[in-house]
Amino acid sequence: MSPIEPVLPGMGVTGSRASGPGVADPRLARVAALVRRAIGAEPLALLAGGSHASGEAVWIDDGGRPRALSDLDAWWVAPDDASRDAAIAAWRSAAAAEV
Repeated sequence: MSPIEPVLPGMGVTGSRASGPGVADPRLARVAALVRRAIGAEPLALLAGGSHASGEAVWIDDGGRPRALSDLDAWWVAPDDASRDAAIAAWRSAAAAEV
């Protein structure tokens, strides 16, 4: 039976170095807080994928502020369809306000 997600060599379990309580990279915690504020709700889970999840994302210092050069693949896990629809509407509204 294969694991639900890939297990990297040297990691005896599924998951990533950047996951779990007390996220290893505080920059991801800041991104999660911004997403939660934009959507105005708490997810069942907020998952990062790609280089951010593996801890291999590229960051630079941009005038004292961290900026990711790697794109962020993220999934917002809602408890039901209504919560999902509300989160999508809130995200689109927040994105439109930024334009």
